[in-house]
Amino acid sequence: ISIEGTNLRILTLTGDSIETWASIPIEPRFLREGYIANVAGMGEVISKALASLNISPGKLICSFTSLGSTSRILTLPQSTKKDLANIIPRELRRASINIDNLILNWSILPVKQGPLQVFIIGVPKEPMVAMLEALRISKSKPAAVELKPLALARAVNKKDAIIAHGERDSLELVLVVEGIPSLLRSIYLGMETTPDQVAARLVEELERTILFYNGSHREQPLDPQIPVYITGEIANYQNLIGNGQIPSLDRNIAPLEPPLKLPKGFPTAIFMVNIGLSLKKI
Repeated sequence: ISIEGTNLRILTLTGDSIETWASIPIEPRFLREGYIANVAGMGEVISKALASLNISPGKLICSFTSLGSTSRILTLPQSTKKDLANIIPRELRRASINIDNLILNWSILPVKQGPLQVFIIGVPKEPMVAMLEALRISKSKPAAVELKPLALARAVNKKDAIIAHGERDSLELVLVVEGIPSLLRSIYLGMETTPDQVAARLVEELERTILFYNGSHREQPLDPQIPVYITGEIANYQNLIGNGQIPSLDRNIAPLEPPLKLPKGFPTAIFMVNIGLSLKKI
């Protein structure tokens, strides 16, 4: 399941076969600036949605917005591997990141030689607690909760990719380089934005994100041939994707080809976060 704008998007699978998909409206008052504002109300929405679709209990995986989150790739000596719980908070504080209100998680990247590469995610505590409480109220037991950009990177399934996920109220951007989600960004737009405004802001933020990455990686900037993958509600906006290219970026928009068997007529772009969640190994 994934909260997207004012919709709860649900996808169910048996094995690698998609069985059910639905987008259930959420009352705007249950949300505030991209987070859950009414825990009890959201819990009831989730409970009623699952019941209305006759979904039996199984492994539930939820997405979580990357709003207010931080991500880093730290390069550390191999000898520090057993002491990461102490080293990582210290290194983040040294980088002027306030970790007091963050839940930290990290994973060692599969680098065969050289220093240790550690991928770190920090998510805001209060919004995450609200999400987990809403799930508890709905009598759902999540097997995992994952940031949307990470789910999108898995669903796009490309070694190198520029991914832009646009909904009416927010954008999620991720740059995948050599199979690693190297840069994550989330921008809250507000509930009153129009498709034109979302599309314009998406292009603007893509430009800013690519420039920032290239400026930080002058020796290895993004290959100009890496295409953009557009997902979410904005993918249906023809004024943005009609010609298959974003001229100001001089990059093509590539088709979405997630590694799943998709039913005929399945709205792939709308459910890319859900697809990425379904591919997560637990």
